[in-house]
Amino acid sequence: MHQRTFLTALFLGLFCFGFGQISLEHSRSFAAKSVHFRVDPLGYIVWYNHDVVYKLDTTGIHIFQQSLKAYGDIRDIDVISPMKYLVFFQDQQALGFFDNTFTPYQQRTRLNDLDISYATLVCYSMQFDRFWIYDQDNSKLIQFNSEGKKSVDTENLNGLIGLNDPCQMLERFGLLYLVDEGRGVYIFDIFGALVNFVPIPGVRWIQADENNIYYLENQQLSGYNFKTKSKFHIPLSQNYKPVFQMNKGKFYLYDAEQIHLFEMR
Repeated sequence: MHQRTFLTALFLGLFCFGFGQISLEHSRSFAAKSVHFRVDPLGYIVWYNHDVVYKLDTTGIHIFQQSLKAYGDIRDIDVISPMKYLVFFQDQQALGFFDNTFTPYQQRTRLNDLDISYATLVCYSMQFDRFWIYDQDNSKLIQFNSEGKKSVDTENLNGLIGLNDPCQMLERFGLLYLVDEGRGVYIFDIFGALVNFVPIPGVRWIQADENNIYYLENQQLSGYNFKTKSKFHIPLSQNYKPVFQMNKGKFYLYDAEQIHLFEMR
């Protein structure tokens, strides 16, 4: 049973945000029936199951659900742009751009039209109207602009850096993170050049801010600080699924029945 009042205070100082005492406090819980959930910058929660998406407001109230059956099963949704969601349909090798009610802006984009052999990961760039695709067949990171033209095209990453099994990709604060499942996190700049590798055995999912990478392991929220090159750990009251979200100092953790919101104090 989830501990409604959970408070773990740690003196992280240099290890985390540069503040003094850091704590996580449980705020509220939201009902959700899928580990596949995302939180946009406005605090709205989107979760999806197969070809249906659901949206909750910032208090956890269900706003609407929408079927995307005409597009196929959803592989991933990037909601970092709160008014223009990016949806990836891996089986169909297609992308869709939707507004915040999941009304399509345009016809879906077929990835073979972009000369992608087989994409397994897609995410928004923080640069306006650009997005990244990981082409598994060619082991390449490719960035496209809104007109579908390549702006970055890397070399064979498997051959260059030994990339093995990428399972997540996201861009935050001018850095692109590519999680190599079970091994660690490759970090690239906005031009696709490798700038760092953080070994994290067992890693499957991360979140990031200006100074830290966060991940879940062994019933704790762990992190790696870029400035100090140190790892830190915040114990949790129970185990959560590896997939979690972070938004403005708030952490959203999932336990197979509910999304639990923790706030930084």
